[in-house]
Amino acid sequence: MSLTSMANALFAAASAVSGVSEEELRGHGRRRAASRVSVVRHAVWYILHHRTGVTKSKIGTALGYDHSTIYHGVGEFEARLRAWDAGARDLVRVLAPVVPGKWEIEDQATETERLLAIAGQLAPVIEALGHSLAAMGERLAQTVEEAQAAI
Repeated sequence: MSLTSMANALFAAASAVSGVSEEELRGHGRRRAASRVSVVRHAVWYILHHRTGVTKSKIGTALGYDHSTIYHGVGEFEARLRAWDAGARDLVRVLAPVVPGKWEIEDQATETERLLAIAGQLAPVIEALGHSLAAMGERLAQTVEEAQAAI
C-alpha cells in the first residue's frame, strides 16, 4: 500500500469519524475556527508517521505540505497525547487500524511515567499518614494505660 493510498484511507476514515470533510482535512487553512480540523489533520499525519515509520519530510512531500508544517502538526498532536487528551487518544485508537504497519505508540511507557509521578506525589502523604497512625496508636495505648490505672 503506497503512502498516498494510506493517506487517502486515513483521510476518508477521519472524515467519517470526525464529521470534518475530506476537503477541509486536506486543506491548508489556518483559521482559529479550524482548530478541530487541524487536530484531526494532525492525527492523520501522526498516524502516518508513527504507524508506517515514513519520515515527516516524505509525508509533507506526498501531501503537498512543507516538511516543517508536518513536524509542527505531529508535535502538536504528540503534546495532546502526552497531556492525556481523551479526544486525541480516541482518534488514534479508531484511525490507527486503517493503516497497516508496526504500531509504535508508547502507551505503556507513558502510563508507567504517569503512575510513577503520581506515586512520587503520594509518597509524602502516605509517609505522613503512617506517622499520624503511629502517633494515634501511641496515644491510644497511653489512654488505655491511664484508664486501667484509674480503675
